Amino acid sequence: MNKPNTELPLNIRRLEALHRRTPKSHSKRAQMQADLARRYAGFRGEQNVKYHLRRLDNKHYYILHDIRLRYQTMYFQIDTLILSKEFILIAEVKNISGTLFFDTVFNQMIRKTEDKEEGFRSPLAQVQYQQELLYRLFQQNNLPSLPIESLIVISLPSTIIKTDTADKEITSKIVHAEDLIDRIGYLCEQYLQASSKIPPSLKEIGETIKHANIPKQTDILAQYDVTKEALLSGDPVRSVILFL
Repeated sequence: MNKPNTELPLNIRRLEALHRRTPKSHSKRAQMQADLARRYAGFRGEQNVKYHLRRLDNKHYYILHDIRLRYQTMYFQIDTLILSKEFILIAEVKNISGTLFFDTVFNQMIRKTEDKEEGFRSPLAQVQYQQELLYRLFQQNNLPSLPIESLIVISLPSTIIKTDTADKEITSKIVHAEDLIDRIGYLCEQYLQASSKIPPSLKEIGETIKHANIPKQTDILAQYDVTKEALLSGDPVRSVILFL
């Protein structure tokens, strides 16, 4: 069984440290709070997905989280990458409440709540881009040519999912987290029947991808226009994370 890692990601810990050390009068402090709320929401969604993924046998699956890869000059981020001997699955996690409408005409996702409506880039287009670059990256590194699938995983069971199409190629790519394991099981059966190749080494593929991971390096002070001189005094041990 896979055990979830509940430690807060570095980007949240760094932003918390900056928020704690930034004067309340700073013009970007409200933005810091909004960004913290968004990052915490994403973290909770990923933890919920990890909780369900514990049911997978780690003898048959190799799971990587929060991977940033590069193909030539193009970078792409993957929330969760699930490797099996028959296929590879990209899981893009969305922790968004309300009603999500997947508009295939204008290629966008629309979130509706009681008081407003917001538009987002289509996650379906996002995972298609990830699939294409991951396939090329596998070719570049001489890794086994496995089928690459993708899913949009909605972490909140209360989120209502709607779309303007009945096309199963599209609707089958969107699932609630509670249905993720069943969908993985379906893909496993599908590709197990079609597979005639010698199963690849999951550890070899996983270690190659881990080695290719390039965490994003951000100057968090510059991002929020905060100078070192403006920082409030604080515990130097806890605050050193700002400069990692």
